[in-house]
Amino acid sequence: MKQLTLLIITILLTNLIFSQNLESIKSKTDSITDKLEQIDLEILNLKEQRNSLRNQLTVLNSNKNKLELEQELLEGIKVKISAFGGVLRDKPNISGNTIVKIPSNETILVYNWYEKPYFKAVYKEKVGYISYSSLEKNERINSLVNKDLAEKNPKLANLIKRFGSRNAERIYKGEYWIGMTDVMARKSIGYPDDVNKSTGSWGVHEQWVYDKTKLYLYFENGKLSSIQN
Repeated sequence: MKQLTLLIITILLTNLIFSQNLESIKSKTDSITDKLEQIDLEILNLKEQRNSLRNQLTVLNSNKNKLELEQELLEGIKVKISAFGGVLRDKPNISGNTIVKIPSNETILVYNWYEKPYFKAVYKEKVGYISYSSLEKNERINSLVNKDLAEKNPKLANLIKRFGSRNAERIYKGEYWIGMTDVMARKSIGYPDDVNKSTGSWGVHEQWVYDKTKLYLYFENGKLSSIQN
């Protein structure tokens, strides 16, 4: 009888201990889960704050750049004349009288657009107008030109951004030439009606067929190598 009683007591005590341990574990897991949920919420809030701050920073930087450019335009942007030299004219067009011929590599002060493609400019205290084509590449001046182009012709502006001015102009006109890439060709004259492709130790050879125009383009490793029409 005593042994049975001891066995029952032992079982009860063991169950009690297990129960207490289980409740303790459940309590701890619930506590950790709550803390994790709280941390996740804080992270989400921080991400939202970060995104908000980034957006604010983007707007502020844009405004800052705009104001800096406006300030520079008021004071005049220093730009060098291209290798072909430039002409300061009394009118913003090719028929304007020559005020002074400016040698290459000379520096002038350029102000905002007056009448495209002419900028108002100052050279050695002489005020007139100079064509954009007479200026060397300049980040600020180019930003004005690209902004204006993007507003007037988004397609051409995007092509210039991807392929450079010269290639972009040819692509925009639908031209094709030896050395252009397959990407340029698709942008210029569209996708071919058929492609015959072969691959070997020499690389990848492709024949593009345009049925309507009877045009055949041959590409070697992604570059146009020959034309048949």
